[in-house]
Amino acid sequence: MLMAIYGWESPKQAALYTKKARRRKLAKAGMLFLDLGDLDGIEDLDIEEDEGDEA
Repeated sequence: MLMAIYGWESPKQAALYTKKARRRKLAKAGMLFLDLGDLDGIEDLDIEEDEGDEA
């Protein structure tokens, strides 16, 4: 059905879309379980962003 709506010619396009949408949905739901009570020193962490995973 997504292929018809968006005009995709390959099932791989629909699979990629649904995989990314599912990942975003799970990430949003998981935010409820994070404890952000102690963020002292968070600026000092050396965290690199993954540029290959664009949503």
